[in-house]
Amino acid sequence: MSTTIDYHSPMVADIELKDEIILAMANELRQLRQQLLEHTNVPLRPRRADEQHGDEMTLDSLRCQLDDVLCTREKERTLHTETLNSVVAELASLRKRYEETKRALEAGQWSTNTQTRPSGSSTESPMDTDTETIAEEEFQVASFLSTHGTQASGHFPPVDFYESPVGVNLWAALRKELSDTPVLDRVLHPDIVIWQGGHLGARRCLLLYPSQRFTLSDKSTKAEGCTQSLEQGATREIICKVDKTWGYCGTYKCVGILNASEEDVNQLDPPHTIMNGIMQRTVTFAAKGAIPAHVGKLVREMYRSGTLSLRCYGMELVDRVEALDDALETCAIRRTDAKRPSDGEEEGSRKKQKSL
Repeated sequence: MSTTIDYHSPMVADIELKDEIILAMANELRQLRQQLLEHTNVPLRPRRADEQHGDEMTLDSLRCQLDDVLCTREKERTLHTETLNSVVAELASLRKRYEETKRALEAGQWSTNTQTRPSGSSTESPMDTDTETIAEEEFQVASFLSTHGTQASGHFPPVDFYESPVGVNLWAALRKELSDTPVLDRVLHPDIVIWQGGHLGARRCLLLYPSQRFTLSDKSTKAEGCTQSLEQGATREIICKVDKTWGYCGTYKCVGILNASEEDVNQLDPPHTIMNGIMQRTVTFAAKGAIPAHVGKLVREMYRSGTLSLRCYGMELVDRVEALDDALETCAIRRTDAKRPSDGEEEGSRKKQKSL
């Protein structure tokens, strides 16, 4: 049985349409290839198998390198976390030891003072009767200046920072003016002072010192030469520099000593300024100017953890040495006169101005 093809059937028409489309696409591809050859003058050729294999090897190598970098970063992150946790744990342990040692020292000193304190002594000096000695467990930074109701509002007076130490020339000038030179051995020029009521020479004041110095070069702390050698009951002649002139404040007796923490300082006003001043005096730094920010954060954390502490002295006015006051005033007057131009210099200056 023979099969006849009907060229007018729909199936034949579809085949012819597909052939025409394929021919048109082939012609279009041939024209595009010709245009590409005209622009590049490089004949197109299929990629070789070795080139494809090389690209695959390069991609695998890059993936391996990326995996190594990610693995290394994850290890570093884990090590950093472990180191940070160990530092935090060590700081917490140091703080706990500090609190235990502090409580033990306070208990031991209180028992010693109780045993050695004379009972019914009738030979009190006038200086002892003029001031009340505060027991260490009763001496608190926040309440010392408000004992007599001067700080009823709850706001503490501003803190005073004294940068310049007493120079050799001033000591020499004072020795010439004073007949009783041993009084200079009791002179104290503090760095950080909070006066009661905010008045220089008030009845009470707080002296703040860092208990240790922190050396930036070797990350060590040293206590010697930093804390004032003041004992409870000792007296000092306090002088302060105001407007570039040294002035006498009076004879002050130490009535309370406390190893204060940052929490104690935060009760004062303003705590941020006080802590910044203390940190500047804590760090032994070779360069001039403010300490770097990262060093400040480190020292601040050491204060918060209890590794570093503050030494706070409560001072109360008990007397005045008028001879020392007069000597300082005389030295200030002479210093002012020395800076003032003489009559000849003033006349020469006026002639020079007229000639101009």
